[in-house]
Amino acid sequence: MATKRDVILRKLDRLGRAINELSRRLIDNVETLDPAENEKISKRIETMRQTYESYNKIPTWPFNLDILAKFSTSQIIPVLSLTGLGKPILNAIEALLKIVNS
Repeated sequence: MATKRDVILRKLDRLGRAINELSRRLIDNVETLDPAENEKISKRIETMRQTYESYNKIPTWPFNLDILAKFSTSQIIPVLSLTGLGKPILNAIEALLKIVNS
């Protein structure tokens, strides 16, 4: 998965440079370009940016860390209750909340 990410990042780098080049071309020639050409370049830049942003968030690992964290935290209380540690920890959290709210 990391290898595929490297390939995609190289492509995104090229895409980023192309976006930069088109943006500079648009800025440098804004006074001489006709409106139709200006709009065509602007649309192309926007499409390229959307593509860049959508592929820039590709994970390195085959799982989502946010989902893994949510799953793990949802399993803490049942596991603690099986080990007998759930009640003392909940009592400690309750005492801490009382101190904070005072």
